[in-house]
Amino acid sequence: MGKADCLISFVIVNYQTSHLVRRLLASLQNVTIPHEIIVVDNASPNSDWQDLQDLPIALIRSDTNLGYGLGCNLGAQEAHGEFLCILNPDIIVPEGAIERWLATAQRLLGQRRPVGIVAPRLTYENGVEQLSAYRFPTMWSYWSAHSICAGLVKYARKRLGFGSRTAHSSLRSVDWVMGSAMLIPRAAWDSVGGFSSRYFFYAEDTDLCWRMRRAGFEVFYAPEVTLIHTQGESAPQKRAEACKRLFSGLKVFLEDNYSPARRKRVEYCVIADMVLRILLLSPTLLWRRDDPLLQARLHGYREVLRMYWQDLRKT
Repeated sequence: MGKADCLISFVIVNYQTSHLVRRLLASLQNVTIPHEIIVVDNASPNSDWQDLQDLPIALIRSDTNLGYGLGCNLGAQEAHGEFLCILNPDIIVPEGAIERWLATAQRLLGQRRPVGIVAPRLTYENGVEQLSAYRFPTMWSYWSAHSICAGLVKYARKRLGFGSRTAHSSLRSVDWVMGSAMLIPRAAWDSVGGFSSRYFFYAEDTDLCWRMRRAGFEVFYAPEVTLIHTQGESAPQKRAEACKRLFSGLKVFLEDNYSPARRKRVEYCVIADMVLRILLLSPTLLWRRDDPLLQARLHGYREVLRMYWQDLRKT
């Protein structure tokens, strides 16, 4: 296939996840659309990097760990497709999903909709839906979707047999979608310059959707297309670091895009949420003192609370 024939460029960023990349590539074997696959290795150890060298892909090696967003940008620089398809390594693509995904994007473009991003429905391996389309951060959206209160409601619904709350049941324009799986027309990507260099990992997807919408594009959630997002288990210390990076990314997003007053309202919500999480979880240490996951979660919450509180005291 010549470069001029390429419709989709798959861009995958790897960091010590070569086994997941191989599984993802196996799920892409039956894609019938002209495509290319670009894998960016973010300075993984040699053993992981070498495990990818025998694959029929364009493999780009970065000398340093650029983070997720800049890794995607590096891959996009070498892409030739009319569409970029950003995929996490822990995605599994069911047969026919890519064809339906592209058809949805092309149909929207044919209707003269300003398509910036089209995102699929995501499920876990057990079939349970993963919420992946959200509103931009506000006091209400934070408490209803991201706080411990939202987690408790989700748990209660599951225990009572009401099922999980779904994102949307039909194709629609949304504020932002998770960066685990995005289909982006190349023209829209070039218009906003890809992911921002301000983010290492987490919130780069929120920021990209924000800038897409500011540039006049729409972000679509397409539940007729389903991908599997496995989200493998992490070591406890990685969980704590992920929590800190998640809220660090949110903090950068608020600083870059919100007015001081609007930013502080969301930051106060984060502080209250972290206090509530710590108060609710700390007593369980009495009988779970040796639980490394619990200790890691509490450590992460304390770090986030300290980070946001110190910032507010400066202002």
